[in-house]
Amino acid sequence: MRRIAIVLLLLSATLFAETQEAAYFRAMQAEEAGDIPSAIKAFEDALSISGEYTDEIREILNDYYDALGIPASKRHKLLRKKVLGDPEEERSLSYRFLVDLSAVGLYYSASGEDVDYGSSLQGGVSAFLDYSSGDLIHSFGLNLLGDFNFYNEDMPALDTNDWKGVVGLEYTLVTGSLLLDVGVDLNIYQQESVSPSFYAWMEFDFPKMGKHQFGAALWAYDDLMGPMSLALYGIWRRSNTYGFSYSIMAGPRLEVDSTFDYISYKERFDAALDQVEAEMNNYSSEGNPFEQCLATYGEECFQWEIATMDSLNWVAQYEKLLSEINVKPTRYWTKWLGPSIRARAQYKFKNGISLETKLNLFYSFVLDGADAQYEKISKFTSVWNGTFLWNLGCTELYLGLEDVFRFYSLPEIYEKVYSRYNTTAKMKIGAKWEF
Repeated sequence: MRRIAIVLLLLSATLFAETQEAAYFRAMQAEEAGDIPSAIKAFEDALSISGEYTDEIREILNDYYDALGIPASKRHKLLRKKVLGDPEEERSLSYRFLVDLSAVGLYYSASGEDVDYGSSLQGGVSAFLDYSSGDLIHSFGLNLLGDFNFYNEDMPALDTNDWKGVVGLEYTLVTGSLLLDVGVDLNIYQQESVSPSFYAWMEFDFPKMGKHQFGAALWAYDDLMGPMSLALYGIWRRSNTYGFSYSIMAGPRLEVDSTFDYISYKERFDAALDQVEAEMNNYSSEGNPFEQCLATYGEECFQWEIATMDSLNWVAQYEKLLSEINVKPTRYWTKWLGPSIRARAQYKFKNGISLETKLNLFYSFVLDGADAQYEKISKFTSVWNGTFLWNLGCTELYLGLEDVFRFYSLPEIYEKVYSRYNTTAKMKIGAKWEF
């Protein structure tokens, strides 16, 4: 396989000046000739030139450095690990701008019966300031996002707001083995409500084994008006500049969300209804029934008999007592726990086209529910996403499909309260620009 690569690199080296491929070819020739110092020098030359073999050259050089016991301070400048505060430490400041515009079609179905359709236009502008110092990279981001819904009168289960805005602040720290990403989003809704949400992702990578990267990650998310999630993942990732890449994350996940306390509400409502029934069993009309009828129904009473008036007065009193029942449902914070798997696969062509798919699975059971029956509920959530991307330099076009499927195992008393399963599907087409 390496000889085939040498032939291909030789062909490219004859057509161009000193490219990364040509320097890589010189290094492989010296390596086969047994001239290790010349091979290392050529590999270092190749690493200094940008190209598609950068990751592979890094691995080869690190293997040589480790085998020869070369200290970190004397390695190639792109692989050298300097001490913070070193006066020779390289520093740089840069900025990036991202623009994203897309059209979205939505579909929702509960138990295969209730169906909602909708569409929206989404857009976002992000600005990042990146500061690098040695092995450390600091990134500060400001995100402005907008979501405008159309025909939302036909999608009450999805979103009844005409628009939603998000203002987000983000900070990212990258080191040789650690990634930390934290942020806050201020969600602004048309119905004059504001809800902040917070998120954090911390990932630690173990030493790389060939093209395989193993690590661990901690993920946290909290929406003050919605769910809170916390997960610990083990990571296995294989990356390539081109071709097939994938990552798999698995671990326990805790989710906390508010729940309608149905059984307690039903018991309190039934008790209030029994009290109304008892009061109506002892009901006797006081005063002139004709005057009471006139006060309630108007001049139509002139056409009715007294018995009819008594019945109507009884009904009016019954409806009055029913309207005075004031039993409010209690919201309860339910804790869900279970295993979670997140997988991603991508195939990247050299012409800028990429195919990507993601899968997020979460099976959970109730740790602490509103009542004993609710604690028998279990939930399975599947989120699948497939995307076609075409990178044209500073512009990237994409077409994506996403499906969110939830299935609940319900005790009998809750089968009339919740749908056993529901599906939300989304099709998204748009473009991104990076400057």
